[in-house]
Amino acid sequence: MRDWLRTRGRARAETLAGFAQSGEMPDPEWMLEPPLEIGTVISNDIRVGLAYGQEAAETRRIVRLRRLWREDSAILLGGICELRQGWRSFRVDAIKECFIPATGEVCSAEELFRGLGYNPNATPSVADYWTHVRACAVVLMALADADGVVLPSEVAIVGRYAKSLADSLDLSIPEEELFDLRTALPALNPTPDSVDEALETIGRDRDALPLFLAAVKDLVNADGSVSEEERRFIEEMVTKLRDMGDA
Repeated sequence: MRDWLRTRGRARAETLAGFAQSGEMPDPEWMLEPPLEIGTVISNDIRVGLAYGQEAAETRRIVRLRRLWREDSAILLGGICELRQGWRSFRVDAIKECFIPATGEVCSAEELFRGLGYNPNATPSVADYWTHVRACAVVLMALADADGVVLPSEVAIVGRYAKSLADSLDLSIPEEELFDLRTALPALNPTPDSVDEALETIGRDRDALPLFLAAVKDLVNADGSVSEEERRFIEEMVTKLRDMGDA
């Protein structure tokens, strides 16, 4: 498992496959479900064991991981705890070790984090941020226009994605630059070629992929229904990202 976590990188789209499943990307149907309310989706249903808490009160529990997010200075994992039979959140600095329920194989919380695509030592540049955001904006606006109507709520989701990505990377992006992005979004006219090029950029940055997929899910549910055109767009997008991960 340590070898797998060390070599995950950008060459594969796998997310904790060693813990639960071998798929590289969420099934397109996952993005058509109603969106959850908080954090960043990390998987459709990944099951992992955690040894958690202070030594005197340490518990071992199985959790179906659903979310990864930052709260003030803490990084938290959230999911359905089988011990407590409900949603629980866990501070990463209180996770003593992680293990695969079926085998008992152990890894550290840091290795688990890196397997999820979070690198606490990464220092992304503002230039890299804007390259990624512009690529995501092209794909998201193409998805918004797939049914022939771009709603203001869909444009707002793209704008919120840009802000959420900056926050997740601890980047300080001036509000006027985010405003300029939101203003420019309705004028975007994505073509098949520009969407393919944007997906190439998105696929190279696997660390940011979960947040992008969460935005896709929010966008496709923005009008309360999913058109056949949106469904096809998502299926084709996931196929292309899968193929990139397998290359």
